[in-house]
Amino acid sequence: MTLFTTEKALNKKIVTLLRGVSLDDVDMKSVITSEDANLDFVSMVSFGESIQLKQSVIDSLLDAFDVEVCENKKYRLNSLLMRGITSRWDSSVRTVYDASVTRDVSFQGLRNEGSKRKRFIGELGEVTAAFIATRNEVIQSALDKLTAALTAVVNTHNSEVADLIEKIVVNLKVNDSVFDKVLSAEDKGEINTLSKETESIVAQIAVLEEKKKQNDSKVYAIKRDQIAKSLAITLGEKGNAMLAEINKEPEDEEFDPFELLLEESL
Repeated sequence: MTLFTTEKALNKKIVTLLRGVSLDDVDMKSVITSEDANLDFVSMVSFGESIQLKQSVIDSLLDAFDVEVCENKKYRLNSLLMRGITSRWDSSVRTVYDASVTRDVSFQGLRNEGSKRKRFIGELGEVTAAFIATRNEVIQSALDKLTAALTAVVNTHNSEVADLIEKIVVNLKVNDSVFDKVLSAEDKGEINTLSKETESIVAQIAVLEEKKKQNDSKVYAIKRDQIAKSLAITLGEKGNAMLAEINKEPEDEEFDPFELLLEESL
């Protein structure tokens, strides 16, 4: 069964994974610590495989995702989309998934080369046996990790397609010429009628807003007049002079009642 299928959607493709990544989809490489390794630089031993998605599969995915790639396999733009599958810059630099058994090895307390080599060979033999005994499980674990990464990549791509469809259908991000093509004569007639009704409603709202503004002004004037009259009874000569100035029509310069008190005190 093929790994994935595509379905055209606008100028994009929706990608559907049909199964998990299998051995048919990957290249495998042995991961084995050499028995002749320089022990001065050895801190662990490994035996097993590593896997990475085949380049042909990656190329097919890039075509489905419509990701631009140069002739040298480098991306024209930084491709975060392919995280976990390839590097950000180069589609031929494939992400490696470990499928080996690895164990730390220590030579503490051993002074001569022979003793160190013996321990090293022993540890290497144990990880070799462990891998042989669990080979299928170890490799499947690596395949599952690669499948998870690929699933995330596909989901990210499909979400971008969904966003594009939403912009068109929900936000109507299309040229006016598109409406001319998709709307029937009946649709256009109904839209024209509704548009005229909307214009009438907007005009009525403007009249009502102006009426509200006038009413608010009248309410304010009534309240202010009565407050001023009530306050005038409690004020003395200077206070009423200030009140009179405040009640005058606004002049070029803003009236400051405290300035009036200052002038009369001099």
